[in-house]
Amino acid sequence: MPSFILHILNPFATYSNTSILHGAIPVTYMLLRNILEGVIRAVYGDLVLTGLSYIKKREKVASKRLRDIIEDERIKKYVPEKVLKKAPDLWIKTSSYAHPLTRRGKEGLIPRAEDYISKHGGRLRMA
Repeated sequence: MPSFILHILNPFATYSNTSILHGAIPVTYMLLRNILEGVIRAVYGDLVLTGLSYIKKREKVASKRLRDIIEDERIKKYVPEKVLKKAPDLWIKTSSYAHPLTRRGKEGLIPRAEDYISKHGGRLRMA
């Protein structure tokens, strides 16, 4: 966890402030998503995977998907259930602002393109 705070959290948090000031909102959301992923992975590696070397912890954490870590019963001892339930939704929201094509609902680029094309007599074909 200390290496995560030193190498990921601190620089990403500082750069997110700078990104907001420069108007790079998608970059800010990407940084927030990376911070969220990093915190969950660091807590899982440090508190759940005890007794392993740093390299082994890193390999195990890197091989797991974020959803698998959140659903693991062992992490629920250390992280409140309320936080674990909100984490996937928060991850989806930060991803949707970082990647406009993944947005759901009316504000996504694909639904907007479909609306625009259908208003002008065409049809958008998705393979």
